[in-house]
Amino acid sequence: MKQTSFAFHCAIAALCALSAVTVQAVTRGNTAEGRAFVSGGVGEEEARQLQAERARYSLSVRTAAKRSGAFLADVHIRIRNAAQTTVFDQDLDGPWLMIDLPGGRYEVEARFAGQSQRQVTTIALQGHQQLDFRFASDADTDPSKAAAR
Repeated sequence: MKQTSFAFHCAIAALCALSAVTVQAVTRGNTAEGRAFVSGGVGEEEARQLQAERARYSLSVRTAAKRSGAFLADVHIRIRNAAQTTVFDQDLDGPWLMIDLPGGRYEVEARFAGQSQRQVTTIALQGHQQLDFRFASDADTDPSKAAAR
């Protein structure tokens, strides 16, 4: 009976830990200028949640493996405005970053596993832009499996 009880408690603890990780996978915050952002998108439910919020943000950034299309997390994103002032600079918690930037020209740099890419975009006053960064990676060939990581 004690072994069953111990196993039961271990299983409950593991489920609690797993749910805590899942809940915390979406990161919400504000830039130093007070602009809202969210990053995450690990798992199908989280990705759906972020896509439903997409209209609130002027820029979306998606990261994926070049060959397979599998989503990538832990990509470092730095965004600079036209004056070359950094307005965002951190690692993503999932394949998506959505940020509410004012209209203007921006340089977005993404770094992953020693690789670096840059794209320039212009956001209209009431517009929305999406950038995709694809990196050489051995990530799973099934994007739904990679998203569940």
